[in-house]
Amino acid sequence: MVLSSEVMSTARDMVSGGNIQPAAILLDRFVREYPRHQKARRALSAIRRCYLLTDDDNPLFSSAGMQYAEFHSDYNQIRFYAMILTQNLPEAIRQDRLIEQQLSEIVKNAIKHGNQGQIRKKIRVWYEQQPHIRYIVEDEGPGMANIEEWNAFNFRRRTAIRTNDMENLLQLLAYKSADSEENDGGNSLFAGLEFWDEGMIYNARRNKVVVVKYL
Repeated sequence: MVLSSEVMSTARDMVSGGNIQPAAILLDRFVREYPRHQKARRALSAIRRCYLLTDDDNPLFSSAGMQYAEFHSDYNQIRFYAMILTQNLPEAIRQDRLIEQQLSEIVKNAIKHGNQGQIRKKIRVWYEQQPHIRYIVEDEGPGMANIEEWNAFNFRRRTAIRTNDMENLLQLLAYKSADSEENDGGNSLFAGLEFWDEGMIYNARRNKVVVVKYL
């Protein structure tokens, strides 16, 4: 298919040039039109599991039929909130606690960085556990302003890994923004992108994120 080869080639060139977001949007729209195109789906999934993306129009943000919960921004209750949101998962999934741990990181980011720990501000969560596990987490903050900066850092990091550039890689082990605290290193985002099957997709305002785990 000429159209698909052009799309794949364009997306590949975009990623090589560091234009991650346009490549993901191009592939996403193509996959919606041609859902059986496995090569494009794999390429899109690979991008989503490497970089933070924004896409207001992504159908994963549809909350129709999902359960809903909201919590105050109490930093001391993060693990408790995650336990509530995972309590009805199948026992085998619940026992390994990986989803609970990864969800805790998302809730923590919403409370700490989104709502700035202001306890009266709320986080809102939509969730479903069949036919797959999906969470949409929204805070009341201004949104994650440094997504492009984080992606650029990760692009350099992944390039150093791919080319075995150990000198540069040693300087790219942890991401630090102007607002990072001493113990912040962006490592939870690296782990989250690897764990969730469709990466971490944000809305345009960047105060809402959706994640999926297929059963």
